[in-house]
Amino acid sequence: MWEQRALLFHLTLRLNKLVADTTTTVGYLLNYFELLQCFRLPENTM
Repeated sequence: MWEQRALLFHLTLRLNKLVADTTTTVGYLLNYFELLQCFRLPENTM
């Protein structure tokens, strides 16, 4: 019983870390694309 709880807790922590890492990576990518859009806008408006 306790072993199952410990395993479940461990898996939950790993899943949380994975989700956090993925969210951070997606956030970085979105910021990067927003920067690219900002740099492209002046060219398009000319």
